[in-house]
Amino acid sequence: SFIPPDGEFIVLNYRITGEFNTPFRIFPSIEETEPNKIEIVVLIRAEMPNNHFGANVSVEIPVPHCTTSASCSLVSAPGTGHAH
Repeated sequence: SFIPPDGEFIVLNYRITGEFNTPFRIFPSIEETEPNKIEIVVLIRAEMPNNHFGANVSVEIPVPHCTTSASCSLVSAPGTGHAH
């Protein structure tokens, strides 16, 4: 059995030479809405068969150290999944 170490670690590195369909497609958008204010929109679409699912999927977006505030809202398109 596999017992993961504490903290972050790499489970797998790989390179492919043929066609491969990723389980998710990511569509980022960054727009400066005001001076010193940006809006980051990340659309994540599952590209897997209906009998498969992604569990414990997390998204991390690094921001500069000088960031004074941030907010987040999650939206799921009707019938496509659950956002918590």
